[in-house]
Amino acid sequence: MNHWKLMLGLLLTTVMLPMPIVRAESTPTNATTAPVATTAAVPSLTPYDLVYAAYQGRLRAQGLRSYGAFADGCNQGTLTANDVAQAAIKANLLPQSILQDQGYMNAVDAQMKSFKNNSGR
Repeated sequence: MNHWKLMLGLLLTTVMLPMPIVRAESTPTNATTAPVATTAAVPSLTPYDLVYAAYQGRLRAQGLRSYGAFADGCNQGTLTANDVAQAAIKANLLPQSILQDQGYMNAVDAQMKSFKNNSGR
């Protein structure tokens, strides 16, 4: 009965939403311009995703055991954040420079401790 009001409201909402305007601008290349130095590469895996991928066995080919053995390694302290990061580097999931990113490595360690505390073992 009042479907037209709902449809009109939806139509007006979608039409009135701000739309970003994207412009493609070309910049002339200059041979004398020095390349821009980038800082550290942004890792493609969050610490949570990395630990969960290791747990699921997605880094088994790189020498990490999965599921119960992964939980045991976390619980016994035989598996470290460095081990997990090294396996991800071997799998080309993370850059080598991630080992120097203390914030990222601390977050991986915290995820492993959280995983350990929640594994029920």
